[in-house]
Amino acid sequence: MKKQFRFFLSKMTFLGIMLMAFLVAGSQTVIGQDKIPSESVTIIVPFSVGGGTDAWARTFAAALSSKKFLRQDVSVSNLPGGQDLRGIGEAFNAKPDGYTLVFFNPPSSPFAWYLHKPKWDIRKLTGIGVYAKDPQVMVARAGYEHKNLKDLMDAISKGEEPKIGLSGLGGIEHIAALLFSKRFNVPLKKFIPYNATADVVSALIRNEVDIAFGSFTAMQSSIEEGNLVGLAVAGQTERSPVIPDVPTFSEFGDPLLELTFSRSIYGPPGLPADIQQYLEKQFMAAQEKDVLLQARFNAYSIKPAMGTGKDAEEQLLRAITLAEELEIEKLLKK
Repeated sequence: MKKQFRFFLSKMTFLGIMLMAFLVAGSQTVIGQDKIPSESVTIIVPFSVGGGTDAWARTFAAALSSKKFLRQDVSVSNLPGGQDLRGIGEAFNAKPDGYTLVFFNPPSSPFAWYLHKPKWDIRKLTGIGVYAKDPQVMVARAGYEHKNLKDLMDAISKGEEPKIGLSGLGGIEHIAALLFSKRFNVPLKKFIPYNATADVVSALIRNEVDIAFGSFTAMQSSIEEGNLVGLAVAGQTERSPVIPDVPTFSEFGDPLLELTFSRSIYGPPGLPADIQQYLEKQFMAAQEKDVLLQARFNAYSIKPAMGTGKDAEEQLLRAITLAEELEIEKLLKK
């Protein structure tokens, strides 16, 4: 009887162990298939708080934290500095496990990488997606006497030297100003650098500078509120329905199509394909289904770009090719 009892216990113990192993294996299979994060995710924004990218990242973070998508807390970490390269470098060197992502906007940051050439290669980042196409807009402070592009160009041709606000030397706004100067044969000389686009907007409102370039999403509300005057939109041939009174550069002879942000999301190099695919899927789903994101897209009268990770990676390569074609290092020396 004792032997039978011991055998029964041994058998039950064995079955219990097998059942436990099966349950654990089953739970691991589900997680392995879906790649549901088991801890919080950090989105690095290589710009200051309050800018366009920061606003987009925080909206995505709120959306992705819900049970519909990543099902974990998603936080935003602002790491400005080094011409956007400090924050991107942090993401580049992070562990490729899907818990660290970075938002930035080709061609701007790749231009900075091309000019400053840090030790890491921005082209090796893993693309997650492209969520918006955001053109550049040229603006003037509200009290500036030249309230349209033609008057401004005429004044500059007669010797006037407006002060141009920049979110850092060598960034997309600087390239935009120099490209405008070159294409329209309008000499620009007085460049005033700031830390971020939000700082440039504040400087315009305080009358510290006269004109500036910036992303449409960063400048739109200030234009609508009358704090800034829109002079022209670059990177598209049709006027925006949100600010229909602001012409495009194409109406003056050159659309400056190169000056469009591809707002994109990346992970570190070497991100496993299954994790990349899971994140790509969740970011796309959020663009389609999240109410907060839909409201932000609608506010700017733009549609979600729904770009894939491959699209995001291609934007990096195109930006570097464009930097070489434009010879931006020569533009900056002028």
